[in-house]
Amino acid sequence: MKVDLSRLPDITNDTFIPLYKNKSRFLVLKGGAGSGKSVFASQKLLYRSLTEQHPIKKHKFLVVRKVAKTIRESCFDQLRATIADWGMEKLFYRPNKTNMSITCKNGNIIITSGLDDVEKIKSITGITGVWVEEASELEARDLRQLNLRLRGWTPFYKQIILTFNPVSFSNYLRTEFFTTERCDTTTHNSTYKDNRFIDAEYKQQLESYAELDPYYYQVYVLNEWGSAEGAVFPEFRNNPNVAREWTHVIAPFEPPREWKIYRSYDFGYSRPFSVGWWAQDHDGRLYRILELYGCTGEPDVGVKWTPEKTAERIKEIEESHLYLKGKQILGVADPSIWDVSRGDSIASVMEKYRIYFEKGDNKRIAGKMQVHYRLQFDENGIPMLYVFDTCKDFIRTIPELVYSETDPEDVDTKQEDHIYDETRYICQMNPIAPKRNIPAKATKYNPLDNEPARDRYGFIRL
Repeated sequence: MKVDLSRLPDITNDTFIPLYKNKSRFLVLKGGAGSGKSVFASQKLLYRSLTEQHPIKKHKFLVVRKVAKTIRESCFDQLRATIADWGMEKLFYRPNKTNMSITCKNGNIIITSGLDDVEKIKSITGITGVWVEEASELEARDLRQLNLRLRGWTPFYKQIILTFNPVSFSNYLRTEFFTTERCDTTTHNSTYKDNRFIDAEYKQQLESYAELDPYYYQVYVLNEWGSAEGAVFPEFRNNPNVAREWTHVIAPFEPPREWKIYRSYDFGYSRPFSVGWWAQDHDGRLYRILELYGCTGEPDVGVKWTPEKTAERIKEIEESHLYLKGKQILGVADPSIWDVSRGDSIASVMEKYRIYFEKGDNKRIAGKMQVHYRLQFDENGIPMLYVFDTCKDFIRTIPELVYSETDPEDVDTKQEDHIYDETRYICQMNPIAPKRNIPAKATKYNPLDNEPARDRYGFIRL
């Protein structure tokens, strides 16, 4: 069967074109509203149905959503629309609207199902690929069940495509695919700005949510993980689709030599220690440029380094790293490192390695508010704190912090709060005032205005 797919670049958004050839076990498409991720998923399944052929073994693609009744108006209709857009109806048999399946004339088939009936999924055999629409609706065990169904010999590569909006920071998809690198996974981010096929009116509508609904704007427009319930710092944003505006996470750069450099430190042994290096620009803005986090890789489990070993590592980094070498570095630390009740203080050990600290201000609520003030954006989308995207543990732990049940104004200290602690020390060392919205002055009625005055019932007074 001859298939002309030379027009694919004309009907596919540029950001997705390389993914036609992607063979990862999991292709995870995280995207905002109107990003085109679901359209591409349908395109790839149909592309594979048309181009991957075998005389005996045929493709059986499975398309699923959590609830079966949602399949028809989403995935099934999208597949039919894609076939029509390509003008390739003649290469497929008429779609079966009863069981919502699509069969290619080369024998490959696309079937649909909901996951509300797990036993039905278990009865489907010979699956060669899966597309999960609105994957955030699933639970981790649902995905594992689908992965188990993708087995047996096939001449084609096996792939599970996941499309979803990042509705919640606590969703299993973030933990499963975005907190650690996996050799079997390709992740992809997209927003409406990547979709050249949507109109200006729709773009304007999406942008209006910046004022109307901050949560919707965060998830469906910016493609950022929705704030966790009870999150202490819901204003923190990590948007890889922008350079500086309306995000806190940016690409690294070498700080100018005249900028101040700081080191903040929170001690830990059984639990992680944290060292952060910061640059401060002429406006007082802080940039987290480097970090050393004493974690085993298991959340909140420390590497059990002695103060001597930690000091040696700090000294090694500061004497060799491009950003720090030859710089005067001002240190601030948890006041507890000056404790001498068990012998030499940690501070005195550090001093032996010419690593010096000032006592950090440990007023917890005041420190938390300083972090809030720095995370605030001005009218141009510029905050007073940026984080280099290489500071992975800051990016991972800060959004996960929730409030204490016993002290609802403070962070729950049973969490992985070590990076947060040294961050508030540096913020307290460089305090700023909160941004204030200045209300517009109330306008008074002017009898000389051209607009005729109206009485309390709405009638014009003549």
